Amino acid sequence: MHAGVNRLDADKLMSKGIRVCNSRGANGIAVAEHAMALLLGSAKRLVLKHEAVQRAEYFPLYEEGTRSEMLHRRTLLVVGLGKIGGAIARFARAFDMRVLGIRRHPERGGEHVDSVHGPEELLELLPQADYVVLATPITRETEHFFGARELAAMKSTAFLLNIARGNLTEEVPLQRALVHGDIAGYAADVWPDYGMVFPETCYFQCPTRTGYHKLPNVLATGDQAANASDVLQRHIDQGIESMLQFMRGESLDWEVDLELGY
Repeated sequence: MHAGVNRLDADKLMSKGIRVCNSRGANGIAVAEHAMALLLGSAKRLVLKHEAVQRAEYFPLYEEGTRSEMLHRRTLLVVGLGKIGGAIARFARAFDMRVLGIRRHPERGGEHVDSVHGPEELLELLPQADYVVLATPITRETEHFFGARELAAMKSTAFLLNIARGNLTEEVPLQRALVHGDIAGYAADVWPDYGMVFPETCYFQCPTRTGYHKLPNVLATGDQAANASDVLQRHIDQGIESMLQFMRGESLDWEVDLELGY
């Protein structure tokens, strides 16, 4: 009852003819809402302003690094137009944002986006984006795909958000870009997976070894996007339906392509 399958031994499962279903989409709206919270929290610098009020400190107006950024008529690039990415695009349109999408099969198009592109166009699109959201599954192709080249292609005023998996990004280049102001900020609900270590790092226990989760231009939550009302029941319902479909000999709506990894 989980969307990610990267921890499974896909080769062994395929060799034994074992079919796998996940519960992708069960948490889609909850995660997309959380992504918008991170987007707004970063753009409006809510944590810094909240802390200033708690300390009864003056917060400068209209200055670089303290003023809010706008979503209105800004460009959002969504990398991964699945259930979550598609919902983020729909929500962003309510803010009158220009939305660009990247997906593995751009010919399939996408709702609520101004244009859809293939992964090979990422470096061309990044300089246009004021906000970049990573919403793609983690696979052999996407692990650590967002690194120094991609960060260098972004505007220095742009924000990067990761709502999918921590290992989509390269940690050291990201830490350097944040420290040196190469991008405006980073927001994430997911953090690097350092492998089978204790405590387990796939989710929240050890956010980053380089410590970039503590930087002032980082907004962090720890695997909380799906921690919302109704989500657990959706996971259960989809899991039961998958078992019923299998027993009835029907096609499996949530079957995973183990070759692709999602």
